[in-house]
Amino acid sequence: MPATRHLTLETVDFDNHAEEDAFLEEVMTFGMQRVHAETVELRAKGLIDSAGNLI
Repeated sequence: MPATRHLTLETVDFDNHAEEDAFLEEVMTFGMQRVHAETVELRAKGLIDSAGNLI
């Protein structure tokens, strides 16, 4: 179910399971995008290898 407004902790209705699920999906998607971007940056700096291990 696509959200019709930006969901935040202040605006999400946690009694509405569909809205809660949409909020959690949005949070997880944003989090994974951030992890990916930071992983790319750390690889470019030579701090981690392709398996994600510290060098």
